[in-house]
This record gives sequence, structure tokens and C-alpha cells, in this order.
Amino acid sequence: MGLILMHRIDPSMPQRPLRRIFIATLLSTVLGVGSVTAPADAAPATPSADSTLTAPSAVVAGEYYITSELADDLVLDVWAASRNDGANVQLWNSNLSAAQKWRVSYDSEGFATITNVASGKVLDAQWGSSRPGTNVTQWSNNGSRAQKWKIVTGDKGRITIVSALDSSIVLDISGARRSAGANVQLWTANGSDAQSFAFIPTKPSVSAEGQADIAPGYYSITSRVSGSNYLSTGYSLDNGVKVRLSDQYLVDDGIWKISRGADGYYHLENVWSGKSLDSTDGTPIPGRQLQVWTTDLNNPNQKWVITSVTGGAYMLRNVGTGLVVDLSAGIAQNGRAIDGYLANGTTAQQWRLDKLNDPISRFDDAADATRGLVEDGIYEIEPIAAPGKRLDVQWGSKDTGARVWLYSANGSAAQKWRVSYDAQRYVVLTNVGSGKVMDVYGGSKLFGTKITQQPANGTRAQKWLIAPDTIDPDTDDYDRLIIQPALALAPVLDVEGGRNADGTPLQIYGYNGSKAQAFRFIKQ
Repeated sequence: MGLILMHRIDPSMPQRPLRRIFIATLLSTVLGVGSVTAPADAAPATPSADSTLTAPSAVVAGEYYITSELADDLVLDVWAASRNDGANVQLWNSNLSAAQKWRVSYDSEGFATITNVASGKVLDAQWGSSRPGTNVTQWSNNGSRAQKWKIVTGDKGRITIVSALDSSIVLDISGARRSAGANVQLWTANGSDAQSFAFIPTKPSVSAEGQADIAPGYYSITSRVSGSNYLSTGYSLDNGVKVRLSDQYLVDDGIWKISRGADGYYHLENVWSGKSLDSTDGTPIPGRQLQVWTTDLNNPNQKWVITSVTGGAYMLRNVGTGLVVDLSAGIAQNGRAIDGYLANGTTAQQWRLDKLNDPISRFDDAADATRGLVEDGIYEIEPIAAPGKRLDVQWGSKDTGARVWLYSANGSAAQKWRVSYDAQRYVVLTNVGSGKVMDVYGGSKLFGTKITQQPANGTRAQKWLIAPDTIDPDTDDYDRLIIQPALALAPVLDVEGGRNADGTPLQIYGYNGSKAQAFRFIKQ
């Protein structure tokens, strides 16, 4: 008989390396009507005079953030959110302000005017010059060709912003700088990343029509890249916890409750935290790591469209941002970041949904399977990490809330525990000296929560599952046992710090296979 529920907790979380993934055309991907991508080594597309004047734009009239191919999180910005004529246009870190929003409109010739939402002024080639190196600013709209542009989609979906003054002159990031404050200028078209942009709608439209029919219930969400790594959150109950890959899929932080609202969109709630998968800050700028947040069924950043892709996998698109759940750089490893990103059709954005039983029912089944492993009766409980010590009530107290700690064996009633089984076949551990039961303080499942004694109340904080940790292969006898609270799949009873000193408190902590989490029941 092996361990029923536990999987080792691996605390390692490798730091996320910088990613270079090409941002391609965007309107189609954000609206869910297709996607176009280009590999990083694709040959650049330099617009010709003919193409700039005749090619249709992939960017329809609307309001956008304009990102540079040089860096996902840098956008076109008006310096200091100025409303003045002549204020400089630059790259800056995305902050979702109106100074970074641009309204695209078209005239009868197909030329675009690009208007800053904050100032109402338009993108302008300074002094009406088309010379390479000309600075780009904002200026009151005067209808001149210095303020008109062709938004051209070239090969591999690369978007170029061409000046109406000269079809060989385009919008360019000076020096190809990949940092906040990089200047925007005009330069001769060369097809480089410094001249490639993405237009990302500030208010994406994501329809629930045509998505997959996912039965409500509990699921693991597995990356198709590896087939064995799962979306998880780590063992925190806080808002803002970032989503990552993990191989600990059978424990609560890797289990998601999927439900569908009346509006047709899905919600994904993490079992461990009770919080929902959420687009961080609601930004449609790609590359931001996803998080969990307090569930709000009306929040579009917590609403998802789930569509089928090849191989029985799914793509998950956020309603608030239009971005999809994406494995950073497509690298499947424990701790890898999970981002919101533009749809590109790669396996990094494809996920398998494996249905699981309700975690509580799994607990109940395990309790039934392990009943009788320790018979009803009175026991002393010895930690494997501290031979000669016993689980003891602090100072032999009979008070509610007294801590359970380690103390040298002394044969007192404070070190004796009655094992009994409730109607659900869980173990109840009652201290003989006080008549109170072993309890996880406050019913919290957070790692590090201390163990106390409390009057019996029938809650899951006072229900325990005793399961084998190891089996002696020669005798087939259990020599060490796990004591697991019925609150969650991950934590077990643990001697704080693995210490053996008198007075060391008992707590719950993620299973790690150490002696601090294994116990021997000594029949009295």
C-alpha cells in the first residue's frame, strides 16, 4: 500500500529569462479571426513605393496601443503625457494611460491619421520634413501629409508605418534602442525590428461563440509542449500570485474548477487559493505573467474563451485583453512563467484539460481506503525526526487553543491521544489529558499554520487521514506514517524546522518526504 495522495513539494522556481518572440499582426489575432507570425530569423520585408500606396491595412479604424517589435512591453508614448504641440513621441514602459493610446482613422485615399487620445493631437513629422533622422512629435491636426501615414502589413505580418511624404521613409526607433525613452524618428525603410510595430486594441472584442463545450468540474491544465507540466499557483492564498508551470498536478494548487457563466464565458478557479485565473492589470500588452485574484464573475479579466485546437488540446483566450494563455518562450520546466500573449498557433499556447474528481471526494475515498491502518485506541505519537519525543499539549494544559508541541516522553496524559473514526472514516485525535481534539488553527491550509487543541466541532480542521509514508520491503510492515489534515491535498503534519528540542511546535506544511513529517503510533 503506497502513499495515497501526497506528492513532493519542489520549492525551486527558476528565474524567468528574457523572451524574444515575434509580435505579429494583431487585429486578427486579438479578435480571434486568425493569426500571422514570423520567426525571428525571417527575412525582413521592406515596403516598396507601389505596395505602400496600394496594400490594404490590417489595422481597422479604432483605438490602439502601438508596441515595437524591439520589446513587448514598450509602447509609443507622448513625453510626460504632454498636451502641447511639439511634445516628443518616444517608447515607454506600458502603463495603460491615455498618453499611450492612439486613435487610427482613415481618409478617402487610405491614409491614416494617428491621434493621441490624451492630447487630441496627431503623430507628426517635425517641420514637414521627410529627411532620415527627422524627429516625430505630436501636433494639432492640420491635414498635411506630414501627419498622414500608410499602415502596411508586409511579409510575415510585419507592420510598417510609412510616411505620406515619401514612401521610402518610415517610422523608426532611433538606434534600435530597446529601452524606455528611446526616440521615435523617420528613417529610410530597411525592414528591421526598429521599423516593425504591432497595433493592439485597447478594448478587444472576444466572442463566446464557437468555443468548446467544457463540462463543469475540476481539471488539471497540462502544457502540450511537455505533456507533464501543469498550470499552478504555488501555495499562497494572496491576491496577485503569479501562475507558473509545476509537476505537482495532483495537489490543490494545480487543480482548477472550471465553470461557465450565463454570458457563455468560462471561469477558472484555483482549488488551493479559491481565486480565479486573471489577466494581470487587465493589460492587453503581451508578455505580462498571469495571476490569480479574488473571484469576480463580472470582471472580464477573469473571463475566458476556450477553443479547440489540433490534437485534442485547447487555447484559452482572455476576454478583457484578447491575449491567450502562453508558456514563456515555449520552454516547459518547473517554475516557468505563464503569460498572456498574442495568439500565434504554437504548442506553447495549447493546453490539455484533464478532468479530475472533486478533491473532497478524493479525500473521502482515501479516508475510506486507509481506515484501520491505525486501530481505535490510545497511542503516544513519536516523530521519526525526534526519537524519544512525543506529541504533547503545551504544559499539559486543558485550555482551548493550547499548542501541540514536542516534549520528552514522560508517560503523562498530555502525551496520550485517542484514535477514533468519525462517520466519514476520518481519524479524530483526542488528547486524553484535556478531552480536546487536535486542530489546525483557524482551519487554515496555509503552510506554517500551527496545531492547537480545540473542543470537538466536526470541521475538516479536526479530521485527519493517516497514510503510509514508507513500507519495509522485508517485513511489509509500516514503519512511518503521514498524518494529513482533511483541509487540502498538499499539507501534512510537520515538526517545525525538523527540530527535536522540547517545545518545538507542530504545524502543517507541504509534503517533502522528510523525517519531520513521519510519525510512529505507539499503542498504550
